[in-house]
Amino acid sequence: MFRRNKKGMELSINFIVMLIFAIVIFSFGIIFARSFFSQAQDRAGEITSQTKDTIRNLILQQNSQVAIYPDTMTIQRGESVVVGVGIVNTGDAASFKVIVDKNANCKLVDKTGTVQNCGNENTGVYPFYDTSTVSVAKNDEIYIPIKFMVKKDNSPSGKYIFTVKVKRTEGSITTDYGLGNYKVYVNVP
Repeated sequence: MFRRNKKGMELSINFIVMLIFAIVIFSFGIIFARSFFSQAQDRAGEITSQTKDTIRNLILQQNSQVAIYPDTMTIQRGESVVVGVGIVNTGDAASFKVIVDKNANCKLVDKTGTVQNCGNENTGVYPFYDTSTVSVAKNDEIYIPIKFMVKKDNSPSGKYIFTVKVKRTEGSITTDYGLGNYKVYVNVP
């Protein structure tokens, strides 16, 4: 009676099963990463050409270096609005950074007129935007989107007041750019 050596066959089958299992896990990892990065890109939002035109007109009308549009909006729970920050570099080439003060200078005025701090991820409204610096050539303009999102639940009604600053860095010197502090008003009904 001939006996076949099944040890070699078991090793091959185990290897094939583990290889298939590894490929499946790797595929799920790629799908998860793609989904994660597309959501992050979606959070930043985009500025429409109409908003860019409005910002450009505001800069010209106000003879300003920075304009924000819209600066007042009403957002329902679970929705979001993209605000555009337009910057015109009237000096030499420099780097610019937009800062939305989400903590100390963010205020919530509720229906009774009570003022409280707001703006962290646990409260009703939170801004998402690119926090990196952007290089801008002399006499060039850029538009930076800020997406204000209102949570579906646990979002207190009232007017959220955010302070937006634009910082300009030329060489090793960083200064406020434009008029300093700009306000964005988000009403949550």
